[in-house]
Amino acid sequence: MTDDETQATNVPGVFAGGSVSRGPATVIESIADGKRAATAIDAYLKKAGSDEGKSAGPLLKFNAEYYKKTEKLKASRIPVNQRTIDTEDTPDSA
Repeated sequence: MTDDETQATNVPGVFAGGSVSRGPATVIESIADGKRAATAIDAYLKKAGSDEGKSAGPLLKFNAEYYKKTEKLKASRIPVNQRTIDTEDTPDSA
């Protein structure tokens, strides 16, 4: 559950809206949740900046490995003449 006014969860600094917070939601309800969450996140971050990060707390961890270059994934392709409305252009792994 989230706070109805701020979309804040029980985890400090984590906000949620739409189907995540209320179950099935309409597009309008989800947009409204997002607007409330954005306003609350802005206020939360301003407070965190004004009290030297005490309200936001430290980052949990940072993995420098994410900055390393990796090779592009090469997916196999199904030839165009074998594709149908029921067949994707890349084979599934199942």
